[in-house]
Amino acid sequence: MDPLDRKLLRILERDTRITYRELSEKLGISIPSVQKRIVSLEETGRVLGYTAHISLQALGGCMVVIQGSSTTDFAPDLVDELGKNGSIMTVMCGNQNNLVMGAFLRSISDLDPLVSFVQDVGRIPEPDVLLVSQGSDISCTRISGSKVGPQLSDLTSLDLRIIWALHKDARRSVSDVAAELGVSSKTVSRRLSRMMENGLIDFHVQAVPNLDEDLQIIIQVRISPGTERQKVIERVRRLPGDFIDENLTFSNMPDRIMFVLFTQTLSELKNLLFQVKEIEGVVKVSYDTFLYQKYFDTWRDDLLAERIKQIGLKGALDRAPDPS
Repeated sequence: MDPLDRKLLRILERDTRITYRELSEKLGISIPSVQKRIVSLEETGRVLGYTAHISLQALGGCMVVIQGSSTTDFAPDLVDELGKNGSIMTVMCGNQNNLVMGAFLRSISDLDPLVSFVQDVGRIPEPDVLLVSQGSDISCTRISGSKVGPQLSDLTSLDLRIIWALHKDARRSVSDVAAELGVSSKTVSRRLSRMMENGLIDFHVQAVPNLDEDLQIIIQVRISPGTERQKVIERVRRLPGDFIDENLTFSNMPDRIMFVLFTQTLSELKNLLFQVKEIEGVVKVSYDTFLYQKYFDTWRDDLLAERIKQIGLKGALDRAPDPS
């Protein structure tokens, strides 16, 4: 991915339903060029899909990152088994059998069983457990500091059917969704806008590197006491090259920042690492290169499917003739 592709991907991740025209204006290239780049990202396997879910906030859940070095002989062999856990959304394999997992918890009480599962199946004796905090800029969900956030009860049956229609193809046109659901495009557009504005829906671009041309890196930065995390994040994001895709901070590790990024060469990575190390307040920089990543459905997908099933059953009952 060149710098323009990286910028395109980052925009898509934060506004999955953005139009080609809007992308053209943001990137300063023609609409056909935008379309060609998106098709290229998809055909080369860099973008696996676009998904939609009931937002993690509306479900009262939280996100956690669990990582560590596995004692197994070959860590990629464990990926599918780890993905069978209903909380694990993605598994990444790095150097020296390092594994990094992103997971969604229904509640914090689910954390201990998940950690035990990772220790057992992932063969990671002492995993590093990181609770993703507000202020993180990640593509799979939005984390707000609001005490009164969106609620599942705010979603109507039609809202849930719209999310389901976009569940495995979040860039479907409004007209396609409207035709499927038997409502007007105006209704779908209005309800989508409401869900997005109120934090009721999450979109996710499932992105992975093309190993023939890309390197996927996680850089972990430790900062000194008293250093403002946000200032460090802003400094890193301003570095030349437009490399940074996501940044994560953690409520239980306030001195740590994690950056997820793509580069084309090891030389680019080396230069970036030296620049990060020179930022005021940074005391340690470590990194890992990831050769394999896989995404999985979680309890969020199951919950949405169950809600849609209930809506269908209710509709069938409503249409049934009165036996009297």
